[in-house]
Amino acid sequence: MGFKEFKLSGLLTALIILSIVLVGHAQSEQSALQNDLSAHLNYLHKAKSFSGEILVARDSEIIFHDAIGMASRELNIPMEINTKFHIASITKTFTGALLSIAKSEGRLTFENKAIDFIPKLSSAFDGITLHQLLTHTSGLPHNEAIADYWQTKSRLQLSSSEMIKEINGLKLVSQPGEKFSYSSLGYYVLSIILEKIYEKNYQMILDEKILKPLKLANTGSTNTLEIIPQMVNGYHLLPSDSLVKAPYRNYSMLKGAGDLYSSAKDLMLWNQGFLHTSRLTTSDQSKVFDFKNETESYGYGWYIDQTNHKKYYHGGGTWGFSSHNAYYPEERMSIIILSNISTLPVSSIAAQLEKIVFGEAVDIPKINENEEKPELPLAKYAGSYLSSSGQIQFNIVLQKQQLFAQLQGNPPFLITAIGGNRFLGKKIDIELEFTAVNGQITGIVAERMGRKFEFKKQ
Repeated sequence: MGFKEFKLSGLLTALIILSIVLVGHAQSEQSALQNDLSAHLNYLHKAKSFSGEILVARDSEIIFHDAIGMASRELNIPMEINTKFHIASITKTFTGALLSIAKSEGRLTFENKAIDFIPKLSSAFDGITLHQLLTHTSGLPHNEAIADYWQTKSRLQLSSSEMIKEINGLKLVSQPGEKFSYSSLGYYVLSIILEKIYEKNYQMILDEKILKPLKLANTGSTNTLEIIPQMVNGYHLLPSDSLVKAPYRNYSMLKGAGDLYSSAKDLMLWNQGFLHTSRLTTSDQSKVFDFKNETESYGYGWYIDQTNHKKYYHGGGTWGFSSHNAYYPEERMSIIILSNISTLPVSSIAAQLEKIVFGEAVDIPKINENEEKPELPLAKYAGSYLSSSGQIQFNIVLQKQQLFAQLQGNPPFLITAIGGNRFLGKKIDIELEFTAVNGQITGIVAERMGRKFEFKKQ
């Protein structure tokens, strides 16, 4: 063997060894990430009653995908991956895309008025554009503005004409284009506009323009009464941390705004497919993902956040289901959360997962499996507490020998004793230490995510 051949052979050997080392290092890092995500999923299950799936992927390569909890508590069926969930407001990402596709086909412009397509809309819609409906700046209120919405209307099967009549009876919360005001009703109007221009129902349009081209076989709209194979049952988490069956809700009023179901893998394919095999021009894509107004960054069906890592995302919540879908375009990463329990804090769960995925330090709190006996009778801790600034009120309420904490107008949550005068609110990862003088409670020191807040008993 000549010197040149020996030198070339040695170099090739070194390159092979280096590639093996680099691959091994990458595999080791990915294995560590999978272990961290698995540990966090178990923590979420124990501490927050999480039941569902979490998927993390780079492009179409799945880094982590696991399920925990129960798909059916009645039949004792455990949760498995690739089941179907109602995704609620994540539906808006599909409706925004359909409007953008329609625009690229020359069927509409975003400056068109809604009333041009639906003449039966009231005169209040004279100035409302499709752009404003897409970006929640139309002035339309949210569903709850409809009279008797939760008590009656949300349970009824309403036709499009009946829904337009309900919408016509509402007052705008602001002038069109004036400010951001989240409105599922605006996306319902957009779904009717799509049906008008394509002369097909929303599901058929969705199938033709998105589901079939991207091979999303586990996604579709539901009419509430339809039996959907592999759809998990939905449950609702009470403030006492106990579960009940999810109340009934009819999805006819949520067409285009919150009536879709999907799977974690389909949402991953949706993130990849729409952004990287899109039929839209660069200009149209910029409208979908980069619109900003004074109070919110919201594109055509997606929130946009550039705080730490640029991401497009949307959450979803309905009776029995909580969901979150986030896509990070620069890293080409997806983080998807699907749960069959309402109402879970999916935004904070997603924030923790993001930190884990991008290598930031995350402390998983220790879970105290056994409740300790408090130092004083429970009634001593109940009362109203005021922050040191005098602006925030914290109420502690005793109900059926259990303590619940409520901050301002937020939902109450159960707190359990962990020794002495210390209590833990597992649902939101907050620790409360009550201060006492001569057996009387005088205040609270609340600690959450490394920050402490003091409250004085009133």
